[in-house]
Amino acid sequence: MGKKTPFRLRRADNDPRAAALAALFRVVHQHADSQAALDAVLLSPRLAPTDKKLCTELVYGTLRRYAGLHALVCGFLSDPEGIPEEMLLALVLAAYETAFLRTPHRAPVGWAVEHIRNRFGRVLAGVGNGVLRSVQRGLDGYRASLAAGESPDASLPELAAACGLPEELVGVWAAAYGREEITGLIRASCRAAPSGLRLNRSRPGWEALRENILRDAAELNAAHGKEAFAVGPCVLTFAGAMPLSAHRAVAEGRASRQSAASYEVLQAFFPEDRPQPLWDCCAGRGGKTLALLEQGIPVTLATDRSVRRLHALVQECARLGIADSLRPLTAVSDLAEEPLPPACLPKTGGKAGLSGARTLPERFGTILFDAPCSGLGTLARRPEIRLRRRREDLEAATALQSRILDRLWPLLRPGGRIVYITCTVNPAENEGQVAAFLARHPEALSGREFRTPFSSPLGEFFYGAELIRECKPS
Repeated sequence: MGKKTPFRLRRADNDPRAAALAALFRVVHQHADSQAALDAVLLSPRLAPTDKKLCTELVYGTLRRYAGLHALVCGFLSDPEGIPEEMLLALVLAAYETAFLRTPHRAPVGWAVEHIRNRFGRVLAGVGNGVLRSVQRGLDGYRASLAAGESPDASLPELAAACGLPEELVGVWAAAYGREEITGLIRASCRAAPSGLRLNRSRPGWEALRENILRDAAELNAAHGKEAFAVGPCVLTFAGAMPLSAHRAVAEGRASRQSAASYEVLQAFFPEDRPQPLWDCCAGRGGKTLALLEQGIPVTLATDRSVRRLHALVQECARLGIADSLRPLTAVSDLAEEPLPPACLPKTGGKAGLSGARTLPERFGTILFDAPCSGLGTLARRPEIRLRRRREDLEAATALQSRILDRLWPLLRPGGRIVYITCTVNPAENEGQVAAFLARHPEALSGREFRTPFSSPLGEFFYGAELIRECKPS
């Protein structure tokens, strides 16, 4: 892993490689979320747009290829454990740029050596320079091993190693899916997921805006052959760059960034209104709540364990022009400990009441449960997951989901339904979770079920199912 030393960043405000290193250090060694870590360094006004693009590519690309590049770098070190973590990560970052980007190798090598000299002195800078020269000479062999691992004849362990996935996670897939499906999942994890944009249907002119953005995207990316297309009525996905008109629409509250695959699973269960009242019980920053409100589906209550995320939901309501009368009541609730008792929720002040006084029901008609999960369906967008997830993490996620489902069930009225959604590809958290719940609750019925096709071009994979509380005759 490398020797622990205090991390101190130099000139990150105008240096895309230093900014990328800062984000990577937070992700790899402080277990931060990659998007949050990247957003923090991209806030610098001194990073030009091209620098931000390079920084983003360095962060996500290095994380996707981290396992192989880390092994490559450590192979040229006599004592990797004695090297400072920050130095080792700078070498891996430079190795990624040298191996996968078109920049001349002297740029990442020179940057890394200078950074190491400034932080750790001339001796270690000399070590770093020697390692990166060796990496450069060994690139042909490294690329050949990647090509062999990604060839049609490669075994699943070889393919997993080439794409930096732990073999035990691939083993979870191997127990449930065929080779073609697994190969598709692994290959998708090594590619950047396309960007998604949700148009605000509550604002007039959104249909014309959709056509304008699609036209602008086609013109912008024509030379690269990267298409943009619609997913459902109001979500666009971009394999290439988003046009300026899309960014302008976000700034004006006429659109929001959202994963197209995430929207697709939501629409599988909400093509129209569902039994009311509706509770989004793990709302996060409120992407799904906002999509429903824009569609004209009221959400009575949105809860999350994070005050910061709920505050972002309130800010998004204001940006999108959602009227105060339509905003859901929000409250902090840790469902892992105890479900929120709606009748006892304070209507104003404290941790709730952001929408003013409102009478809450004893039970709900629909509970949207976007469950905490292992996230194996989002490896393309959250590549750090491959560094962290182990089989025991999957088992812990399954147990947590089961406990929360059982606590939510009494808060659902007869005829109501729980819409259960995950962003993972793990049978135990998906089909197995639903089957186990139905076995524990004989009064429960199964409804719609959805799974992102493994052939989907959206790069992410979601699962959803409806659990319906049977209406017993009186």
